Amino acid sequence: MENRQGRLRAGSFATAEVLIDSQQPVVFAPASAVITFAGIEKVLGEKQGRIVERRIRIGRRAGDRVEVLEGAAPGDLIVAEPGNLSGGEPVIVKHRIFVQKLAEICIRRPIFATMLILALCVVGGASYVSLGVDRFPSVDLPTVSIRTELPGASTEEVETEISKRIEEAVNTIQGIDELRSISGPELLLSL
Repeated sequence: MENRQGRLRAGSFATAEVLIDSQQPVVFAPASAVITFAGIEKVLGEKQGRIVERRIRIGRRAGDRVEVLEGAAPGDLIVAEPGNLSGGEPVIVKHRIFVQKLAEICIRRPIFATMLILALCVVGGASYVSLGVDRFPSVDLPTVSIRTELPGASTEEVETEISKRIEEAVNTIQGIDELRSISGPELLLSL
């Protein structure tokens, strides 16, 4: 920087703004996609169903992304994590899923994204109001009680004459998890 008028002196501080051309599109790629070998940087892409190597020149780094100055254009398909892939191998490109397309549309059209979220909130609120959920549902387990009386009978008679016959008859019913009998003098209670 020239200093013809001598306004800038050694040891002085200045604040400067660096302006860059904001109209130029910037291409970013995942840092994991860049392969560096012998000082040459490249990425793997796809062309006619095969892996191709593209030599690139990178610029700034932003987190886990790098700016691609040369060698790739917006919309080019590159392998995000190449692993052991090499040039010439056959590859199948899976098309974007719905969520990725929706995310791309929402980034390009923020008003659409806002209206979509508001619509989901309104529908969710209306559904919540009309939701018929009981806060204290009935959790009583289905039980059947059988009470039989045999006046003047002893406990052994009630058990042999009544209890065993009822248990045998009820045991044939499917879906019974537990069967209990309480026998006493003149009384049988089956649960």
